[in-house]
Amino acid sequence: MAFIEELRWSAFVKIQFRGKQALAATKRRYVADLTPVETLTIDAALVVAAEFDRIRRVREFKPKIEDVLWAPWLRVCLRALGFYEIVDGSGESTAADQDDNETAHLRFVRLASGDKLDPQAADDLLTRLQTAAGDAPERQELYASLIEAIGNAQEHAYRDCPPYGLVPRIGMWWAGGAYDLAENRLHLSVYDQGKGIPATLPSNEWFKPLLERLGLSTDADQIEAALEYGRTSAANPAGRGNGLWRMVKLAESRPKSYVHIFSGRGHVSCNSDGQLTKRQLPVPFCGTLIHWNIFTGEAA
Repeated sequence: MAFIEELRWSAFVKIQFRGKQALAATKRRYVADLTPVETLTIDAALVVAAEFDRIRRVREFKPKIEDVLWAPWLRVCLRALGFYEIVDGSGESTAADQDDNETAHLRFVRLASGDKLDPQAADDLLTRLQTAAGDAPERQELYASLIEAIGNAQEHAYRDCPPYGLVPRIGMWWAGGAYDLAENRLHLSVYDQGKGIPATLPSNEWFKPLLERLGLSTDADQIEAALEYGRTSAANPAGRGNGLWRMVKLAESRPKSYVHIFSGRGHVSCNSDGQLTKRQLPVPFCGTLIHWNIFTGEAA
């Protein structure tokens, strides 16, 4: 499926296909085989869970999974995320899974999702993250960034979506988190399956002059330009168009932290030193994924 190809080319999930698709449709039943998965980060797990959630809502049944041969650490992560509540799976060998040491340092927390802006769901997610981490630095800023991302998804992402790509789109957002005990890092991701930031920006009056002045050509360029526009408050006194920058600013407030934005064919990353990198993805990313990686330790 195109969805798995997006993950594959975007290097979220490192999959060795071994001659078969990781997700296949058989007799109108979707069967997932994640046996070949070698690594899974919270952003990848969230995208996988979101697609299964979309399938079950569209098809009105739970996609079937056969997880007996999956790596124990993979079942641990997906179970903590709430994946088994989305799909029809056995989740066998629970005791053995919990004894697995590969993910002892990584604490996934149950995902949140919705079809509208839900401040309580966002706050509950951060509470789960705080419990996993023992602390949640910059919680107020984390909450503001999370609400901004969810609000953007609901207000802009699904408006006038093109009649191609994922059909049908269900107008939802998904958010998840994890805490890495070994590296003292808090991970938070928000994902929607809308039309993407590059497709949304040109419709804004404030963005058109920027496009003309900078002569932008790629999706990554447009995301970068939106960030720079929001960063320059003098050029944006009314506060219009700086929502994306407010989300990125969180990463600059903590040492050794960064944020990734995947949308359209663009991937833009910003770190706490103010450095921005960008690249074009080989295939369009379905929707928008924003991932914060926040260092919670002491600055060296």
